[in-house]
Amino acid sequence: METIKINRKLYRDKVYACWLGKNIGGTMGTPFEGNPNLLDIKGFTSKKGEPLPNDDLDLQIVWLKAVNEVGAHRLNANILSWYWRRYIPAIWNEYGVGQCNASVGFTPPMSGELYNDCWKKSNGAWIRSEIWACLAPGFPNTAAKYAIMEASIDHGVSEGTVAEIFTSALESIAFVESDLRKAIDTALTYIPEDSRVARSVRCVIEEFGKATDWKETRQRVLDMNADLGFFQAPSNIAYVVIGLLYGKGDFLQSLIYAINCGDDTDCTGATVGSILGIMGGTAAIPDDLKDYIGDRIITKSLDISSFWDLPATCTELTERVVITMPIFMGTTDSRRPEWDFPNYGRYCFTEYTDDEDAPLSSRSVLPCDSYTHTFLKNKPLTIEHSNHWLAASVAFDKEPRLENGEIEFEITLKNIHCYFYQLSVRVMAPQGWSAEYPKGLTLQHDTHKRDINCVWQHVNPLYNPSFKVKLTANEYTEAFNRIYIAFEAQGFPEPLVVPVTVMG
Repeated sequence: METIKINRKLYRDKVYACWLGKNIGGTMGTPFEGNPNLLDIKGFTSKKGEPLPNDDLDLQIVWLKAVNEVGAHRLNANILSWYWRRYIPAIWNEYGVGQCNASVGFTPPMSGELYNDCWKKSNGAWIRSEIWACLAPGFPNTAAKYAIMEASIDHGVSEGTVAEIFTSALESIAFVESDLRKAIDTALTYIPEDSRVARSVRCVIEEFGKATDWKETRQRVLDMNADLGFFQAPSNIAYVVIGLLYGKGDFLQSLIYAINCGDDTDCTGATVGSILGIMGGTAAIPDDLKDYIGDRIITKSLDISSFWDLPATCTELTERVVITMPIFMGTTDSRRPEWDFPNYGRYCFTEYTDDEDAPLSSRSVLPCDSYTHTFLKNKPLTIEHSNHWLAASVAFDKEPRLENGEIEFEITLKNIHCYFYQLSVRVMAPQGWSAEYPKGLTLQHDTHKRDINCVWQHVNPLYNPSFKVKLTANEYTEAFNRIYIAFEAQGFPEPLVVPVTVMG
């Protein structure tokens, strides 16, 4: 059982600087949000002492609430989607599409894919990633795992989700890595090399290495992503990296570079501010910027009538995170990558040390595992459900709509426990519908062996069994038809019931 020691004082300072930096950058960039042109700002244009509201921060307060109420081990995309619908009335762009899809039964990641071609590659996800980094400092695999959960709600399996994988990993790495370029390079390993986000970031790195003027670098990014249009993640992530690299560690100048690239300026400024805050702590933020912005948090996209315990300040939000982090890490499976560390098969516990001379963490950054890359290879039109003993993924090849009264989809199962058992399957469809599917399956836990290169290989063909379900409707169908698929096994009184919505 491995225990990671975290320097309490240093950690608290970095978390506070994260939220303070986000508030500063968001406030500086908000007045110019949506302007696609090259800008020439010099600093704040808003009133002193009044931080501007920013949904980038709002949504993360809801994620923290979900962690505290549900627990990290039970948290999944469906639960986060419920918290979103409960506390976040914002309905613009992908926020609205994702929640409309979820409200009629399309769960993540399908909720972020259907009817969302315009916005699923945009900026709504990567702007809200700091909470996962703060709860998993120096554990980018864990931060990325939870980032995927909530990014998939409104961005599915797209560049929008790729962008949050990148920022959550980068922010988590920044807690324990002071070399900005090294942190960016490591974060890039968490996303596919051929993704638009990765190509955009590498473009900035290459041009910066050639001493290209920042304006020319920005134009090259703009040209390479011209087909996507504005407010899209690949270009705006690149603008964040322009700010980080060309700013060369200067907090204010880094914000100015990022915001002057234009486009989603509140998001780029806020993210640059949070990353530099995490990396350098409060000492990295100039006193005049701290004094100008103050400590308050102003929200705009939360239902304050039901969310009665909102943190009022960055200080209060920081204390909640500091209290939550050891619990989060103590109940989170932070073992990735599975084969590279001796604590595989155990939980990683985190505790604080009050030794002020200690490093922030007693553990170095974990290398990237295959989880994020595996998720991004999933079929976009997929819904996932699980309980404590079984996980099921339901995948459609195309829009889940009846054609000539029929529809077919594939189900893949994963055994969570180490039991061997017979599984019974039951499909409950609307009255008069018929269903073709296997009524029973053998389910066995995974087994492994090492090859000559000491790489572990899956060798059990019963580990992830897949099968197809074909539904045939009668003449009576509704606009949205709900089907329930129940999986039962002896010894588990609680079945896994997966709801599937089919359009008529």
